[in-house]
Amino acid sequence: MKIINTTVVILALIAACLTGCKSKEQRLEEEARSEATKFWESRVFGKCAGEFGDYFGKREGKIYQFDPIVLAVASKPSSDDLHVDYEWQGETMLMCGKWRAFENGGWTEWQKEKLNWPSPGIADTGRTASIGKVFGKWIVVYVDTNPTSYKPVDCKEVERLHPPP
Repeated sequence: MKIINTTVVILALIAACLTGCKSKEQRLEEEARSEATKFWESRVFGKCAGEFGDYFGKREGKIYQFDPIVLAVASKPSSDDLHVDYEWQGETMLMCGKWRAFENGGWTEWQKEKLNWPSPGIADTGRTASIGKVFGKWIVVYVDTNPTSYKPVDCKEVERLHPPP
């Protein structure tokens, strides 16, 4: 009976590990995705809940709705000595499938994505940033040279729009 109980415990631990154990690289990828999401939400878009469960940004006085937002994170191997202290390093890219703007008291028709970020009438370089973990701290390097970049929108501002999205 003792052998059966020990075997059951061992099998349970193996099963739990197979479904719940993650490698260091997997944990760092998850951390990177979480940090990238926080970064983009603080710099480019706001995510509103409830009936406004989409992503919104503001640019040149207009509110834009993005559907869906796709946030990609990919690790980048480093062979140079400059990045020896990095626990993890990579790139994050923000893309969306379609967008529309609120103007003249209503929402425009949905527009298909151009390149990797909506840029109605204005050439835009897209949204890509370097991300890394150094000495236990996450850093994101992003240089925004476009003076008309999207900024996050307060969801209360979106809720006041009529008709709602």
